[in-house]
Amino acid sequence: MKTLALTSICSNQSEVCLASRLAYPLTLSMNLAFIYGLYSAGLDIGSLFLIGFFVSLASLAVLERVLPYRTDWQASGRDWAINGIYFLINGATDNTAKLITASIAIYLAPAVAADFNAWMFATSVVLARISHQAAEKSG
Repeated sequence: MKTLALTSICSNQSEVCLASRLAYPLTLSMNLAFIYGLYSAGLDIGSLFLIGFFVSLASLAVLERVLPYRTDWQASGRDWAINGIYFLINGATDNTAKLITASIAIYLAPAVAADFNAWMFATSVVLARISHQAAEKSG
């Protein structure tokens, strides 16, 4: 039977550490409070999302090193590097798909506005949906 330990490091693999169960939700809550503070201070939304994303990413990476959820698995430096490369590839693919979708929408928008054509509108909707699905699959 698993016991619940409040200590940050469990002495036994069968113990479920309360600290490791609460660490991630508490860290994300603190990051949310930090982001809200920046928002209240008047930071623009673009910077807010960028800072919030990287603060959350960094805090969770540190937390994974200091207080891992599973102590039997520790990522090596090579694992972190591979995950970082995948992260960059995924982000580039996602943003490229969004840029293509926006470009198609911008290209088709004047034609639809000048002379509404149901076929052109339907085509733009289908292309936007395909691009959106491709972006979701890459992420």
